[in-house]
Amino acid sequence: MSSPQLSGPSGLFQHQPLDPQSVEIRLLCVEHDSDKLQPIRLTVKHVRLADDCDFVALSYTWGLESPNHDVYIRCTGSEAGTYNIRQNLYDFFKEMRREDDQTWFWVDQICINQADLQEKSEQICRMSEIYSKARRVDMWLAPRLRIAMT
Repeated sequence: MSSPQLSGPSGLFQHQPLDPQSVEIRLLCVEHDSDKLQPIRLTVKHVRLADDCDFVALSYTWGLESPNHDVYIRCTGSEAGTYNIRQNLYDFFKEMRREDDQTWFWVDQICINQADLQEKSEQICRMSEIYSKARRVDMWLAPRLRIAMT
């Protein structure tokens, strides 16, 4: 399992390549913080899809292109890099950071490197397998409208 490097020279989150031989995916965890004024912080890791990993797949609408918000993504022991997301996903993360549990999520917008067309194509082809390996699938429609599917 490789560790992603999360902070580049520009301070932006940079996806590290997934290992195609071991069929890796990225998972993220929202760091708990009850202070609404603090920025949202995420931790990302690479895992092998064949391993018995416990995660929730998120199904949601990307929504309008604006407004956008920065979140901070890091790997343990690394500096955080910023990543820009749309309002609907930002609202989801705001809700999740109030929860004490450490749930790992697969969220396509962040877990797939959207700028890498080859990775994007490979990961999209694996989406049915990713969703079937998830402990459950959560559907996020809007704040306070979350449906958990098991």
